[in-house]
Amino acid sequence: MEGHILAIETSGARASMALWKGGSLVEQAEWVSDRRHSSSMFPHLTRLLQLLGGERLELILVGAGPGSYGGVRTALAAADGVSLIHHGCQVVSICSWLALPVDYCQFRVHVVSNARRSGWAIASFVNHRQDGELSIVSAQELAPLVQKWIQAGDVVCSTDEEELADDCPIPASSICIAPPSARLLGELWFQISPEERKKLASQVPLPIYVRPPHITQSNRPPWAIRSRSLNS
Repeated sequence: MEGHILAIETSGARASMALWKGGSLVEQAEWVSDRRHSSSMFPHLTRLLQLLGGERLELILVGAGPGSYGGVRTALAAADGVSLIHHGCQVVSICSWLALPVDYCQFRVHVVSNARRSGWAIASFVNHRQDGELSIVSAQELAPLVQKWIQAGDVVCSTDEEELADDCPIPASSICIAPPSARLLGELWFQISPEERKKLASQVPLPIYVRPPHITQSNRPPWAIRSRSLNS
């Protein structure tokens, strides 16, 4: 899968896409979505697909988060639509926290993100692989963890920007603050082994949740809602 590849990363407020043809990067698009992915993503998607000149995509990579629930779901839905209607290519989701501008091979990388509700999501990575489970800690638990990581010579990153400066119990100057990018998502795909690619491609593309999604239940049963709609 080193032919025509499209990567989409919309897990945060800063979103991006990148297109490779024959294994070479030919175009990138970056924009500030302010979490309005459903309206801001499609002009960029249309432009990059037009650059194919009628040729077919072989693969669509999607950043699976953690991050914006709406952003990741929109990207996955768009990728599925392009695959089903136009190209018949495979869709593969990859953790967005593996697409940060750091050296995952030389350093142990820890990613910190504001999980809201007074919690901080953390995960560690070594050699482009997650080491352990994604977990949520309190602000009180986070500060000594970050201090320990920095003292060990590890790299500490955050995908948050303004939220980090306002709420994080550690100084922003001590960590790398950067959003994931579609270009780095694609570069990761080219760097990992064929076995790892095959493993990722065998999995169902799904968002990565910091917490289980909350589904609001209707106060009325479905039959009552339908009955009222038909009578109005």
